[in-house]
Amino acid sequence: MAIKASLLLSLFILSSSLIAQDFTRRVPRVRIGSVKKVSGSLVGLGRSDRSLTYLGRGDQILDKQTLITRSSSQAIIKLGYQSEVIIGENSKLTITFMQGKNRYLIRLLQGVIRGTYNGAGKPEVYVTGNSLDKNYGSSQYDALSRSGRFYFKPRNKSPVYKFSTSKEGRSQLEISREEIELLSQSDPNQKPVYFLKKTKAKVKKKEAAPTVVSSSSAVSEAAAIFGLSETATTAVEEASSIFGSSEASNRDEAANIFGDEVLESKIKEKFSDNTGVLLEKKGPTFRELEVAAKKKKEAKNPLDLSLYLKSTLYSSAPREDVGNVDPQSFHQDARLNFGNKYSFNDVESLTFSAWLDISNRKEVYNDIGETFDLQSSKRNYLYLNELYYTYTTRDMDIQFGKKILKTGKGIIYSPSDSFSPADGTVPTAPLFLGNFFISADYYLGDWTLTGILLPTVVPNKSPTQNSRWTTLYSDLDYQLEQDLPSGFSTRETQFLLKLEGTKWGTDWLFTFFNGPNTNPVIRNDIQVINNTPTFTLIQEHVPITYLSAGFSTTLKGFELHGEFLTQNAEDGRDDSFTAMMIGFRYVMDNWPKKLGLNNIDFVLEHGRETLRSPQSQPFYALSSLNARFYQNSWVGTMIFNVNDSLSFNYDFHFDLKYNGSAQILGANYNSGSSQYRLKTEVFSGDEESNFGKWDLNDNITFEYVINY
Repeated sequence: MAIKASLLLSLFILSSSLIAQDFTRRVPRVRIGSVKKVSGSLVGLGRSDRSLTYLGRGDQILDKQTLITRSSSQAIIKLGYQSEVIIGENSKLTITFMQGKNRYLIRLLQGVIRGTYNGAGKPEVYVTGNSLDKNYGSSQYDALSRSGRFYFKPRNKSPVYKFSTSKEGRSQLEISREEIELLSQSDPNQKPVYFLKKTKAKVKKKEAAPTVVSSSSAVSEAAAIFGLSETATTAVEEASSIFGSSEASNRDEAANIFGDEVLESKIKEKFSDNTGVLLEKKGPTFRELEVAAKKKKEAKNPLDLSLYLKSTLYSSAPREDVGNVDPQSFHQDARLNFGNKYSFNDVESLTFSAWLDISNRKEVYNDIGETFDLQSSKRNYLYLNELYYTYTTRDMDIQFGKKILKTGKGIIYSPSDSFSPADGTVPTAPLFLGNFFISADYYLGDWTLTGILLPTVVPNKSPTQNSRWTTLYSDLDYQLEQDLPSGFSTRETQFLLKLEGTKWGTDWLFTFFNGPNTNPVIRNDIQVINNTPTFTLIQEHVPITYLSAGFSTTLKGFELHGEFLTQNAEDGRDDSFTAMMIGFRYVMDNWPKKLGLNNIDFVLEHGRETLRSPQSQPFYALSSLNARFYQNSWVGTMIFNVNDSLSFNYDFHFDLKYNGSAQILGANYNSGSSQYRLKTEVFSGDEESNFGKWDLNDNITFEYVINY
């Protein structure tokens, strides 16, 4: 019986390797920059797992990610290798990387940013407001979006460039200072884009004294800039509301803002009062921002909320000849994500995120009394995913608590990320889970050295035995128990050492891991009671050690990345193997315009594994072999972007080892803070393939996400 049960289990245990497949990822996990400094709260939206992410120093900025700062908050991010962007308080923006042209497009939805390009030649970062077509860039600039209007102002006489995304082969167009007094969008349905610039007639001569602009002239210019036909007083009030002036009737204030000779101190005062970005040559001061916020008694950061709804209709009923499988052909899932970050002072903060989850899937959840069992193999209705404390110094960050820890250079599959637990109750819609941890990040210029201690193993969650997603089709009455490590020795405690940085135009990653494997093995315990043998199958997390290295670079429009990992298991209780991943990303943005598309984003990765020494310990029935899902696989996605709101995608996973395949077609629409997705999933393959066992799980799914 034990042998039979173990054989049936050979394709049952699913773990992070399978879950990392994540067919629902519409936007590839592509790193385009990192966080350099944060004061207050910086929220990252648009991650594939749909959970809230609070970004800190050293965290990755992802392509097409939405960034939000709250009141009394500010952040500095690094884009590419040569650009920095300061994000003011109460700001919201999205960043898209045009790989073929090596440009970063920022859509400033709200708030203010200041950008600096430290390289040679034309800038690589361009900014827009309401317009999705016309983007403006400069080596040094300030941009503001407020009340549906967008303003762009170069600093230090930096030349301004306009870039259009709609015309094939259109290069950057330099705009002279005299030509950019007022530039508006060609689309009459869009509100104008204006530059606060000098006119040719008002160019100041070096020897001339500062020009004094009359109140009436300033008000007229304010009215013209804001597109108002109302009275002069109304124009000044509008200007005052945007720039935070408390003296709405003072026309001299309008002159200071809109006059030919704009006083730096006045702009500094107006922007700092309203947005938290101090426009001075040395850049913003974080301490001044926080002091000003306290004096104004601004409200605390709101609770960040995200609602996710999912409806799934299956094409067939599940198998009926293999025991008690959930017979439903329609599943409804709902999840409310919530979290916040509290800053106690300049160096200390506390961050948490959690979710409230409910579904009509049977036997998925723990009992209410086990809500706080964070090591359970089943889901909890209420789950605390992250709760961690951060202490920041000039060169180091110290954190401890519970947090999602991700590493690796892969966009879809990363061998180095095997220690990250995930919830694969529905394997094609996984949730990344937080680890209990203590970490220290030490910053060495372009390099970061990280040490992470994980005292407790958080196991992966797999489909339950009665789920239509399980690959155990059996009516045998068996027991499957967990044997979780306990103690603080090197055999019971996970430790990860990571070195990550940039050199020779390439991002590098080196990791060392020692401790219990997150992917469990199956041990067969035998007891004899009254001359009758009793068999118990136990999931055990055996000690392993692995070394890995990874890279990511660009070459003639291609983003190339790869990883190499070698794992050794203790005493033959698991396999020892070597794994590799190689892949690329390429964005086609010229010829697709002939088809009415903005671009086509193509990602392709190949995962391969070589078994060096198979599991050999007696009474161990199954290694982690079938949890390692990329032994010989091709995975990828093609995203057909019509515009910034509408896209279509084709995702695929071809498992060559077991002759299985999974393919997904999807349509995606973004509207403000809401995301809509309609997709169909199709599975096929041999009986030995998980995809073959899911041949009755073909489905149509509708998903809805709203971020508050």
